[in-house]
Amino acid sequence: INVNVWFDSFRIYSNDTLNPSAVNHSDQFCIISRHSDFLESHRDYLLRNSSGGLAIESYCHYHVYDYVKLYVQHYWTEMCLNMTKSGWVDGCGCDGSQARAASSGSVQVPRIDARYAAEWNAAKIAMMNATRLALRGGLLIGKQVWELGTYVDAILHEHCTASNSTIAMLQDINTRSQRLGIPLVVECHFPRVAETEVAAFLVGAGRYHYFGAGHWVSHTPDDDFSSHWDDKLLGSKLGAPMADGAYDAESQTWSRKFTTGTHVMFNVKTNTGRIFWSPA
Repeated sequence: INVNVWFDSFRIYSNDTLNPSAVNHSDQFCIISRHSDFLESHRDYLLRNSSGGLAIESYCHYHVYDYVKLYVQHYWTEMCLNMTKSGWVDGCGCDGSQARAASSGSVQVPRIDARYAAEWNAAKIAMMNATRLALRGGLLIGKQVWELGTYVDAILHEHCTASNSTIAMLQDINTRSQRLGIPLVVECHFPRVAETEVAAFLVGAGRYHYFGAGHWVSHTPDDDFSSHWDDKLLGSKLGAPMADGAYDAESQTWSRKFTTGTHVMFNVKTNTGRIFWSPA
């Protein structure tokens, strides 16, 4: 089991007591914490826009870290390392790892001076690189495929679908991992646990690839991992793959066999999959 704690690398979560501009959304936890209390009371840690006011992102109107200041980079890194020092946490998720500032008024960091935006982007990458090295083998987890093998060695891909594009993505990551000679870890997160989704994952998955599913925000007390566990799909013995998934253009179908005798198929025209489990 690998335990990782997520921190936002972009927004500073707080409610409208600390940040009067904050807008509460049902999928965001707008709360007061020691972390947000510290940052909101130390405004030199916060990014300012081209007018001199505090920069806000567009969704929840949260304030933003100012990574151009080296001590703010250190703050985020130390926040992660303090968790791993507990001995119970292996690494950190870097939520918003892909977010960049732009002078044109992006939805991420609006109305930032062009020169400062470029400095902010470079400084944020420097922070993530420093954190990755400081973890000494622990994972720093990002969000986008293009980040893998740069400043993160793992991603949580939030929007995996039962599709040809997911299969191609997983195969490409596995090929890149082999070429670089380093593990590239992926959790491919699907909206549900079902045969078609698991089949698409199994056809494309390589080493260090993991299947995930479920809602990001639970609104009911019984909506946890056990509520969508499927013992047949997730608990059956699979064995090692006998080869990479192979595509037949005539039937428009991917197929892959495993050492237990299990055979997986996925049709890219209908986006449906089947798993023929070994009777053993």
